[in-house]
Amino acid sequence: MCLNHQRIALSRFVVAWLVQPTFPLPSFSVLPSVYAGLPQFERFKLRIGIPDNSRCPALCGNEQRRLIEPLVDCDRETFTLGFALSSLGPEDRAAVAAGTTKWSVAVNGLVPWLGSVDRVIGMDGNAYDAAGEELTSVDPSRPLGRLDAGDRTSLPGPRDISRARAAMAAEAVGIAQRVLELGIQHASTREQFGRPIGVYQAVSHQLANTYADVELARSLAYWAAWCVAEDDEQAPVAAAAAKAFAAEAAVAACERSIQVHGGTGFTWEHPLHRFYKRALWLYGLGSPPAELRAEVADAVLGAPVTA
Repeated sequence: MCLNHQRIALSRFVVAWLVQPTFPLPSFSVLPSVYAGLPQFERFKLRIGIPDNSRCPALCGNEQRRLIEPLVDCDRETFTLGFALSSLGPEDRAAVAAGTTKWSVAVNGLVPWLGSVDRVIGMDGNAYDAAGEELTSVDPSRPLGRLDAGDRTSLPGPRDISRARAAMAAEAVGIAQRVLELGIQHASTREQFGRPIGVYQAVSHQLANTYADVELARSLAYWAAWCVAEDDEQAPVAAAAAKAFAAEAAVAACERSIQVHGGTGFTWEHPLHRFYKRALWLYGLGSPPAELRAEVADAVLGAPVTA
């Protein structure tokens, strides 16, 4: 592969990083479950990942549930903030803040968390009781369902698609960042022929490509979050661009990290498969990246563009 100067510089930077004696990984912490608004939510999602059991790969089922269930609850609540909050009135928002009511939103006929929320915002923007058929999802930690629409209640606010896309982009950045860190950690400690495998170009180039993708995805996610928080007119374009690129970057980052890990990356005990499933979930929810890029092109060119 022909490398330009920027890629060569990135590869050298990653190699120098990999051969350091130690690589400090940030500690995972769960932030409080109630957030005042979008800016705090963006900062949370850019750092949150799926809890991994890399320190203790033989966790029993009860121990896994003990560690994961609080994060699932936190994930469901932040999902409410990102997808439903803009449609709710003061009373419903107060119920969300108090933890007495949980919401989800129908996206192309599918409802995340249908079996564990109280209310759902339908495709028509009205509120419904959470009832319907639960489905098998590629990511078991974030189930889907099909809503059985019954009695509906009108809501004061509109469905904010840009806010939801910005939230998904932020989460995708967090996934990509974490799997990059896992890849760097493995490549800096796993040795072959007496040297860390990260010094070999076949490994370092994949990590360098992921690093470049993560930084661009992060910039787009920040742009989208700012536009949504400030109610900027570019919010639809920023959110579409951020979700399209960040979702693809997260999937690619997981696949590259699995390659860097070799056989270990394919095992059930390693956390990579969880991140990969979440990345695929984000990629598939809502409009696919090709359609999102067509939306961006429509806005930039001022003319319809076919995906």
